[in-house]
Amino acid sequence: MVKCIIVRCYATKCVFAHVVPCKGVDEGNFTAKLVVGAVSWLGHTRLILKSDGEPAVRSLVKKSLEEIKHTVKDVEQASSERSAAYDSQSNGGAEVGIRTVRGLLRSLRLCLEKRLGARLPTQHPLMAWLVEHTALLLNACSRGSDGITPWERARGRPFGLRLHGFGESVLWKQPLKGPQHDVHGNLGPRQYCGVFLGYNKVSNTYRVLSEEGHLVKARGLTARPEEAKWNPEKLAAVTVTPWDLRRREAAVRVEVGEPVERHAAPAEAPTTNPRRLKITKHMLSSAGVGTTDGCPQCRHFRTFGETKDGLPHTEACRTRILEAMNQSDTGRAKLARHEERIDRAIAERIEAADAGARPAAHGENPETSLPSSSAATPPTPEPAYTAPAAAAADSHDDDMEAEDAVDEDEDQEMMGCVTVQDEYLSMLGALGCPGKAFRREHRKACRRVVAEIYSPPRVTAMASLLPKMKLLPGFALDITCADPEDGQPWDFNDPAKRLKARERLRQEKPLFLVGSPMCTAWCTWQALNAHRSKDPAKMQRERVRARLHLDFVMNLYREQVEAGRFFLHEHPAHASSWGEDVTRAILDLPGVGRVDADQCQYGSEVTFGKYQGQPVKKPTGFMSNAPHLLRRLSKRCEAEGKRCSRRQGGEHALCSGKVAKEAAKYSDALCKAMLRGMYEEMRERGIVNDAEVGLHAVTDDADGDFRTHDSRYSGRYRDDLTGQVLRDDLVRAARVQELTYFKDKGV
Repeated sequence: MVKCIIVRCYATKCVFAHVVPCKGVDEGNFTAKLVVGAVSWLGHTRLILKSDGEPAVRSLVKKSLEEIKHTVKDVEQASSERSAAYDSQSNGGAEVGIRTVRGLLRSLRLCLEKRLGARLPTQHPLMAWLVEHTALLLNACSRGSDGITPWERARGRPFGLRLHGFGESVLWKQPLKGPQHDVHGNLGPRQYCGVFLGYNKVSNTYRVLSEEGHLVKARGLTARPEEAKWNPEKLAAVTVTPWDLRRREAAVRVEVGEPVERHAAPAEAPTTNPRRLKITKHMLSSAGVGTTDGCPQCRHFRTFGETKDGLPHTEACRTRILEAMNQSDTGRAKLARHEERIDRAIAERIEAADAGARPAAHGENPETSLPSSSAATPPTPEPAYTAPAAAAADSHDDDMEAEDAVDEDEDQEMMGCVTVQDEYLSMLGALGCPGKAFRREHRKACRRVVAEIYSPPRVTAMASLLPKMKLLPGFALDITCADPEDGQPWDFNDPAKRLKARERLRQEKPLFLVGSPMCTAWCTWQALNAHRSKDPAKMQRERVRARLHLDFVMNLYREQVEAGRFFLHEHPAHASSWGEDVTRAILDLPGVGRVDADQCQYGSEVTFGKYQGQPVKKPTGFMSNAPHLLRRLSKRCEAEGKRCSRRQGGEHALCSGKVAKEAAKYSDALCKAMLRGMYEEMRERGIVNDAEVGLHAVTDDADGDFRTHDSRYSGRYRDDLTGQVLRDDLVRAARVQELTYFKDKGV
C-alpha cells in the first residue's frame, strides 16, 4: 500500500495526484509544499481548501494554509472547509477526481506491464512517478462539455509538449548552457539515453532518468525505435522518488580491523567506608530534637523548612542531636541500627586486611598506599551511645531514612577516603569535569520530575514540549499504557501492579504526582443509575472497586506530602468521592487545599459531530498541597445559563455519553496551566530561578553570612542576572581595566 494525495480544482477541473512518504504533515513539509505548488500553478487569488475531518488531513490543510499565506504572494484570501463526518458525498468534487485518477492509473499500469512483460509492484518508486503522470494526462488530454481541457482553462493555452509513453527509453538533449552543457567537451555526444518519467508542469520540460540514475529536465526528446523503447532492467533499477531526486547508493561494508588487546576486566568494587549518621529533616522535626542555634544547616531548616545540600551541621550540633535522639525509643533504635552498620563495615575491612587484599581507594596509587597493618586500623566512629536494640522499629521512620539517604549525601562527612568507582565519573574526570558536581546536578535533576498515575502521558508529554518549565517528564501509569518489563497494562485491579507502582514512586520520587483515578462510580449520573439498575449487586461491586482505587491513590498522595513533595488530584467537582473519609483525611493535612474550576476555560470542547467546537463546562475539583498550582487551576465560567464566558463564546454542550468520555482527556491548555502552576511553586520555594539555568539550591545563606560581615561587600554592586553581591574593590578594578582597554584601542 502507498499513500497518495489528490488535489482537484473545482473551477478548472485540474487534478493533481502525488504519492507522499507519510499521511498528514511530514518532517520536511514535502506534502504541504505539493499543495502550495498546485495553488501557485493554478494562479487563484481567493481559494478554499475543503477536506474531510480526518485529523491527519486537517493538520495538513492547516500547514498548507500557513505555507500559502507566506509563499504565494498574490493570494488575497485562503481559508479551509470540512465536509460532513462520514459523508463522502459532501466532498463530491474530490471523490470524482479520485475515481478518475484511479481508473486511468489502472489502465496505464496494465499497459506498462504488458510492454515490459513483468508485474510492477505497488511499492516500486516508478509508481510515484506514474501517479503524477496520470494526473497530468487528465489535465492535458481530457475535455469537458465545452471542449476545453483543464490545462487550457488554467493556463489559457493548450498543452504544448509531445506525448511519450511512460517508462519509454528516449534520447534527451542536453541544455544549451549551464554546467550540463558539453559535459564531455565539443566532441561529446549531443543526446544521451534515458527513460521518460513524465512532465514538469512548472518549467514545461520532460522528466528523464539519466544513465547515472539521476533525474534531469530536458527541453527536447527523440523517440527510439519500437524494439529499443522498453527495457525492464533499466526500469527495475529506478530508485529516485519525487521526494528524493538523487540515486541512493548501496551501503559500503567496512570490515573490522585486526583484533587488538581488550581492556582488562574491572576489579572488584572497592569497599566503602561507613558514613556518619545522616541528620534528616524528619529527625529535626521530631519531638525533643529540634534545631541548634549557631548551626548554619539548622538555621537554613528553620527558614525554609528543608535541609540544604552541601551545608554540614556543626560538631556541637551533631553531639546535641545524638544525645536528644538517645532519649526516645525511636531514636535509640535508629542509633542502634547505625552502630550495627559501623561494626559490620569495620569487620569487613579487618577481614579484607587479614586476607592481604585491602581494596585501594578510588584514585589511590597502590605503591604509595599505607601498609596492610595501617589498613587494618578501623576508622574512628562517633562517640557511641548505649542504645538497647529495639524490638520493633518504626516502619515510617525506616522509610524516611531510606528515602533521605538517597536524596542527599552532601552533608554527610565520609569517615575515610574510599569512594565508589564509577565508569562515568572516571570519564568525566579524564575530561577535567568534577565528578561530585555531576552527581549532585544529576540527582537534583532527577528529583524535579512530574509523573502521572491513572492517566496516559498528558501532563508529562506536555512537559517534554515545554523545557522552559524546567520539569522532567517521568512515568505515566495507566491501563492504556503497557509495563515495559512484562508487556502487560498497568491494571491497578491487580495487587502486584499496585505494589509495583508504589515501589516505583518510592524509587523515582517525583516532585509532582498528578492523579486522576476512575470517576465513573463516583459521578452523579452513576448515582441515578444505581436507583434504576436491575443488578444492584453489580453496582455495589463497582463501588467497592472504585473505593479500592481511591484508597490506593490517596496513600500515594500521603507519601508525597510526608516526603516533602507535591501532588495534584483531579475528580469531578460534584463527585461523591470528595465525601469519602480517605479523601477528607488528605484534605485535613497541613497545607492541602481544594479548588473548583470549569474546564471550558481551559479549552475543553466537543471534537466531533454537529456540536463540534462547542465548549464543555465540566466542573472539576482539584486538590493539592501546592498553593500556586491550585491558583492556576481555579478559573470558573462567569457566564449565566448555557452561555460560556470563554473568548470564543458559544453554548455549553451536555457532558454525557461520548462527550463526557472525550472530556476526560486533558486539553493542552489545562496541561500547560498545570505545568505553569508547578513552575511557579518551584520558583516560590527557590528551587528554580528565572535568571539562572537549571535547578539550584534554595538559598545561599552560607555565602550571605560572610558578605554581611565583610567590609569589602557594601551591597552597592550586584550581578545583573543572579543578584549576587560583588566585592567593591574588584568591581572598581574591572572598570579601570575596561576603560584602559577602550582607551588603548582609540575608542
